[in-house]
Amino acid sequence: MKQWKNQSGLTLIELLGALTLTFIVGIGIFSTLTHSLDLFDRESTRIDVRGQANIIANQLTTFYQENNDFRIENHEGSVTITSGLEERTFSLINHQIEVSAKADEVQNGFVRRAVEITISGEGESFTLNTMVSRLWEESNETSETD
Repeated sequence: MKQWKNQSGLTLIELLGALTLTFIVGIGIFSTLTHSLDLFDRESTRIDVRGQANIIANQLTTFYQENNDFRIENHEGSVTITSGLEERTFSLINHQIEVSAKADEVQNGFVRRAVEITISGEGESFTLNTMVSRLWEESNETSETD
């Protein structure tokens, strides 16, 4: 029988061991990427919800300062804000938006109204409590006291 002097190569067991380790590392990387994408999607949704709440709050502030009042109508999942001749409707896919406002309060020369904006959906809820204000006009004060 002839003997081989240089027997370099892999046995079947070494090859199976290397493939097993490669699959284990691959599964770990895949699960990490999947988890990261899920976190990215959830955080993107949170950012969209907070951005929408800020847009609604800014619109309410603008209406309150320019027209001295606004009206809120909550619909199925959306909200319509009307002031003067302007009307804005806000909605967010797969979310419910609800806006409520309290009565006006006069304080330190400003008229203020507390507003609560709640956006819920996809298992989470975000509430923004804010205060819209405008300058108190002297003509309003004298007409109410007469």
